[in-house]
Amino acid sequence: YQMERERRPLYLKAADAVLRNEAGLAEALVGLIELLTPPRYLVIGDPIAHTLSPAIHGTVFEALGIDETYGALRVPRAGLRGFLENVRESKVRGFNITQPHKRDVIPFLDEIEEEARLCGAVNTVLVREGRLLGFNTDMGGLLASLKEVGRGFRGEDVVVLGAGGASRSVVFKALQEEAASVLVLGRRLERAEELAASAQGVVPSGAVRAGIFSPEAMSAAASRAGILINATPLGMSGIGEDFPSLEFLKALPPGTPVCDLVYNPPETSLLRRAREPEHPTLNGLGMLIYQGILADEFFLGRELDRPALYKTVRQKLWGSAPYPAGDASPDPNI
Repeated sequence: YQMERERRPLYLKAADAVLRNEAGLAEALVGLIELLTPPRYLVIGDPIAHTLSPAIHGTVFEALGIDETYGALRVPRAGLRGFLENVRESKVRGFNITQPHKRDVIPFLDEIEEEARLCGAVNTVLVREGRLLGFNTDMGGLLASLKEVGRGFRGEDVVVLGAGGASRSVVFKALQEEAASVLVLGRRLERAEELAASAQGVVPSGAVRAGIFSPEAMSAAASRAGILINATPLGMSGIGEDFPSLEFLKALPPGTPVCDLVYNPPETSLLRRAREPEHPTLNGLGMLIYQGILADEFFLGRELDRPALYKTVRQKLWGSAPYPAGDASPDPNI
């Protein structure tokens, strides 16, 4: 028993799947069959153990009365090519992609839609007659989440904190939706400039600029912001790093919404400080749910009642709580 207690955390960390033997033999056999029967829909990534995607998509399927399962599969970076070769001949109809594969998958796809091409990332793939078709629903999920609180990008001066992968989706969607301007502030100026240059070249509408992630630049940017979006992992549980100072929030015009793509914790220090002077705040939960619903539209080949399903998923997963509780890790589909 002592050995089991010592080894159990290592086993769970290394496991691709876990079969819980907590009932009788019949229940264990059913669980084993489910593990050995590949679902038609799944999410791949590395790590993958704490993804919320199966719960979200499973709730959507249940609400629609669709008898489908949705699984999760750990695919390390070195195994991506092999997975994609095998999935063409499998019963899988579609899968979502989490880090680190959102950009790596693109060269292996047969076709890629416009939004995914714009931001250079794919999070949803359809498998049709051996062909792999790539889409990006992160961008649409962010916009739908903003609309939940009555906001959008059109005509707004958007300030994006961070110049990584998540920032790309924000920048391209804001420009596509005709934001008046987009300012990208990166901790490494060259990365922010690279993102701004690539966005400006692909999306002609609006103006996009780059700046350094410094207290002075952030305060200056905040003073002109119509929407402020944090696309960095700062403040995320388990990261151990947060904004060294939130004084730049004092420069925000009254009523400017503040969005944080992080949702664990549900209210980061950034959102808490912004809420105190009554700025509208939004975490990454809405984007997470909506990108999943949009992916299901591709999977099922039809439009869905997005607002109704959004409410159903929230209620099913977190009840009446305004934000998710517990210590679930942020889903990398963001």
